[in-house]
Amino acid sequence: MDGKEPHMKCEEENTFKPIAEGGSCRRIYTAMPDQPRPAATAIEYRLPAGGRSAPHSLDADELWFHLGGGEVEIVRSEQDGNLSRIRLRPGEHCLLPAGCVFGARELSGQEAHFGCVVVPGYEDAGLQLYTARQLLQRFPGSWAIWADFMPAYTYETDDR
Repeated sequence: MDGKEPHMKCEEENTFKPIAEGGSCRRIYTAMPDQPRPAATAIEYRLPAGGRSAPHSLDADELWFHLGGGEVEIVRSEQDGNLSRIRLRPGEHCLLPAGCVFGARELSGQEAHFGCVVVPGYEDAGLQLYTARQLLQRFPGSWAIWADFMPAYTYETDDR
């Protein structure tokens, strides 16, 4: 993140707060909160109509459940370095394994609503947001796909 965009925690409360990846969330569950790292966490996540979630990865598995609203496309890196595209509609789900790079975008012009469970639980230190340069180096043959998910703050001055 390099100080270009503040990361806002998704706190366990009733209000949705914007997060650095894009969209907004509220934490709804923390398993074993008295441990150094919770066993699991769960959030409600909203991606606005036409919104995007910047390419990022977590150090834990994340399971997305599409609860309602617009259709969403997720682009996810695979272990072999190739990318897959996953389309989610209400009632569908997908697993984003620990360490995969992924981004999401809403396709149908309606806010999309998700439940997301992270195992072991989410920690800020386990989140990695990527700059345009980092993605170009890691996925040189797929840059055109990732470019569509990149918010302006992720470009370094010499990337443009």
